[in-house]
Amino acid sequence: MTPRQAVASATAPPLLAAAAGATLGVASAIVASRWMPIGAASYQEPHPGISADWLILGPGWVLAPVLVAAGSAAAAALMLTARRRKAVPRRSSVAAAAAAAGFGVPVVVGARFALEPGRGRAAVPVRPALLGAAAGVLGVLAAFTFSAGVSDAAANPARFGQTWQLDTFLGIGGQDFGPASKVLQMVAADPDVTGVDDALVGGAQSGQVSVESFTYTPVAGKRVPAVLTGGRMPSAPDEIVLAPTTASEMHAATGSVVRLAGAAGPRTLTVTGIGFVPAGPHNNYDSGAWLTPAGYDRLFRGAHYAFKFHLAAIALRPGADAQAVAHRLNTKAAAIKGGA
Repeated sequence: MTPRQAVASATAPPLLAAAAGATLGVASAIVASRWMPIGAASYQEPHPGISADWLILGPGWVLAPVLVAAGSAAAAALMLTARRRKAVPRRSSVAAAAAAAGFGVPVVVGARFALEPGRGRAAVPVRPALLGAAAGVLGVLAAFTFSAGVSDAAANPARFGQTWQLDTFLGIGGQDFGPASKVLQMVAADPDVTGVDDALVGGAQSGQVSVESFTYTPVAGKRVPAVLTGGRMPSAPDEIVLAPTTASEMHAATGSVVRLAGAAGPRTLTVTGIGFVPAGPHNNYDSGAWLTPAGYDRLFRGAHYAFKFHLAAIALRPGADAQAVAHRLNTKAAAIKGGA
């Protein structure tokens, strides 16, 4: 065979195997997406079911066979070149520098084994081997990084904005179950409590997009941390923070002006930030909005009930026993007239 035919024949089998493997891998990834993510993360997945992200799968499908073909062709060409080469192969400058610097025998010999192809029939393509080893190490690191990220997200709800350890319903359909204000003041006075948000929840609409809107109302100056991906929390009645998915559906970003319709009619608001909201009965953590109490009143004044839901999010000091604090707060709430 001519050198070109030899390279082509050496490249074809790995190329076919890589194409088949890449196709099987893409198909398996699409099928497996039906059950992904797994564990605690599955409860927070906004769009469960089969999903094909072609920005990721497409390049991988194409690049895997291309890289295998390129590596195989390069290896075959190097082997042919090595066989034709009669002169002594050039020594590695790195190995020579290591020897000149007085490094130990293991270092010098190891560098020569790694970087010098050898001679005659024993010559080997060291560069493709080095590239393959580097690619393998990077692949392992990528797998560990992905695994660590998933594990961290599952074990740390603050990553997706849930920065409190306790929450409770205080009312529904415009009616509180008891003296909510007294209960919230009692909760805020507990030494283990570092933040309390008194959240009224109402449903607004922007075209076809439903926006579950929460008030951000710290009790007794104790603020529950809000996790924003950009911008700041609202501070005026005509300001709003949108959750990421809601912002995407509304084609809005920080600084955008949006129009929401509540019970009081349509209102224009300025988006001051993008951030996560509490996961409620009708929304997930990535859909909804934050409003100031005045902004909420501006949107929903005139409704036949003041709120759809009345919630409280309670953040605890690091190291506090959430179960013990919950039991203590429930006991104190029951002691308040109507607080149970």
